[in-house]
Amino acid sequence: MTGVPPSQLTLEITESSLLQDADSSHAKVAALSALGARIALDDFGTGYSSFAYLQQLQVRCLKIDKSFVDGLSAEPGKDTRTEPKLVRSIVDLSDALGLETIAEGTETEDQFEALGRLGCQFGQGFVFSPAVPPEDMRSLLRTFSASLRPAEKALGSSQR
Repeated sequence: MTGVPPSQLTLEITESSLLQDADSSHAKVAALSALGARIALDDFGTGYSSFAYLQQLQVRCLKIDKSFVDGLSAEPGKDTRTEPKLVRSIVDLSDALGLETIAEGTETEDQFEALGRLGCQFGQGFVFSPAVPPEDMRSLLRTFSASLRPAEKALGSSQR
């Protein structure tokens, strides 16, 4: 046991893992959610995306897959692929359902800026920090928390 309150926990679950034993998965997700844990649907849009899951599960966050983030540019109109439209669609869907969005694989300032422009709320990736060993996490979190106010941690905070 870690002693971390469930309300401070976000569990990432992939769509494919939910399909393996749907009834059992739904029951477990509901139980975890009832404890106060936040559930994030990982790699949204890359697998078996179903709006039915968003209604049935107590998901609080959609994670935008890195494959959609890779082609983003901070310059509006510079993007030639469909990533901005897909990211915007996921963000709009999340907003309509009252869910948060997190962009995986945010590796450059350009991507960070583009995601903020598109309304994505949060990001994770190398633009924030490279992967660190568990024993270095406390120090990293202290440094990160001391350097930013909570409102500055959200990607889209200036746009919302």
